[in-house]
Amino acid sequence: MLFCLPLLVTASSSAALRASIPTSGNASFTLSEGDTVELNGTALLVPLGVSLQLSSTGSGATIDAQHLSRVFEVHGVLLLHRIHLINGNATQGLPPLPKYGNLPGSQWDPAGATNGYNTAWGVAFADREQSGAVGGGVLVRAGGYAQLDESSISGCAAMLGAALYIDGGEAVLVATSVRSCVAQVGGIMLIDGASASVSGGVIHDMVGALGAAFAMLDAY
Repeated sequence: MLFCLPLLVTASSSAALRASIPTSGNASFTLSEGDTVELNGTALLVPLGVSLQLSSTGSGATIDAQHLSRVFEVHGVLLLHRIHLINGNATQGLPPLPKYGNLPGSQWDPAGATNGYNTAWGVAFADREQSGAVGGGVLVRAGGYAQLDESSISGCAAMLGAALYIDGGEAVLVATSVRSCVAQVGGIMLIDGASASVSGGVIHDMVGALGAAFAMLDAY
């Protein structure tokens, strides 16, 4: 197993940070306190088989998606310590979901239906999900793991799971705050056939038509 010495990444080196993420093995990077890394329209990808650790000191460092993309897509392992994720966006320009309850038979009922989507509202939900309009801050794919420690997620938006969308993976938030994130379903996180835990931290100003803070779907 490969272990990398911590690498100091400056605020202007988002391209260098992206290029330094390996295709396999472990990598550890330290961002300077007060630095801001702008992603310029492309999320940071943590591939399957990679364990990526990003940390900072003091008040921490910031990764800014500039409302142009989500911040992270995680297939492997992501460990953040004193890293602040801001302005993630995964709305994909799609129209809002129809108001839940206004459509005939608008109940979540996975029994006997293809992928569980056997209602008009469910079909609209599936369309947003399959279009990738999920996880404005962090998208955790099946088998992935994300842990945020003394960190924060703020100002993120998505149709589903504004701060986090956990799609068969796992997420752990420890002493981490989530603020001002907006989604149609799951303002903080939407958990789909996955697991999550939250310990400490602050939750404030969350918006979601269903599950302003959390929404959980059964595996299907």
